[in-house]
Amino acid sequence: MKVDSKVASQTNSSTPQDRRNVKQVSELPIKKSEDSRVELSLEAREKLKSEELKSEAVKESSSVSAPRKSRTLNKPAIIFIKDGSINPFTTSSLGLDSMASNIPHSEVYSWSEEDAIYESIQRRPHTQPVILVGHGLGADTAVEVSNRLNKVESSFRKVNLLVTLNSQGFDNDVIPQNVSANLNFISEKGWFDDGPNIARNTHVTQVANQIRSEAHDDLDESSEVQFAIFEEINKTLNDAVAHKMRNWSQAKEKIDKFRSQ
Repeated sequence: MKVDSKVASQTNSSTPQDRRNVKQVSELPIKKSEDSRVELSLEAREKLKSEELKSEAVKESSSVSAPRKSRTLNKPAIIFIKDGSINPFTTSSLGLDSMASNIPHSEVYSWSEEDAIYESIQRRPHTQPVILVGHGLGADTAVEVSNRLNKVESSFRKVNLLVTLNSQGFDNDVIPQNVSANLNFISEKGWFDDGPNIARNTHVTQVANQIRSEAHDDLDESSEVQFAIFEEINKTLNDAVAHKMRNWSQAKEKIDKFRSQ
C-alpha cells in the first residue's frame, strides 16, 4: 500500500506533546452509538461533569470578595439626635430637623440609634471635629455616645461640642473628660427633666447651663436657642480649621528648616 508523502511528513513532524494528547484521548473509555458516532461512556461523562462542578466552585469562591470596610468620611461629624414621642401622631424635635437642614453635611438620628451614631463618628479621622446636639432622650443618647468614645477602645475620641436640650434619662448629668464644651439648656417647665450638668474634669471640659422659659417640646424651636447653638457650632468649626492651619504651618516650618540644613 502506498502512503501519501504529505500525510507521512505530517505524522512524523508531530511533537511529543501532540502524541501525549493523542494517547490521553485514546485512553478514555468510549462506545459507539447506533448512528456510529463516537461518544464518551457514562463513566467518563460523569467524571468530566464532576470536574466542571469543582471548577465552578473554585471560581465562585475566588470571586467572593472580602467584606468592604466602611468608607472613611473626611468631614466634620455634625450630628443631631431627636427626642422620642409618646404620641404616635406627633413628630418630635422639629427644631433639630430645621437646624440640620441648614447645616451642610449634618446628620439626623433618633435617640434609639446610638450604635449607628457611634459608628458614623468612628468612620471619620481624628482630625475632624465631633459635634453632638441632642434633645430630650436624644440628649441622653448624646452623653452616652460621648461616654463610649471616652474609652481606650475608641482611642478616647474627642467630642469638641456637646449640646444637650432638656436631657431626659439616667446618669447623664456628669460630662466625660473627652468633651471640650457642653452647652446645656434646661426647661423650667419640665417634670422629668434633668438638672444642671457638671464636668468630670473642669480642667479640660467647660459646661454652661442655661435655664429657659420654653416648654420641653418648644425648646429646640426657640430662635434664641437655635442662635446660640449655631454660634457654638460655628466657633467649634472655626477653631478646628485654625488648629489645622497651625499644625500645617508648624509642619512647613520644620520641613523648611530641614531643607536649609
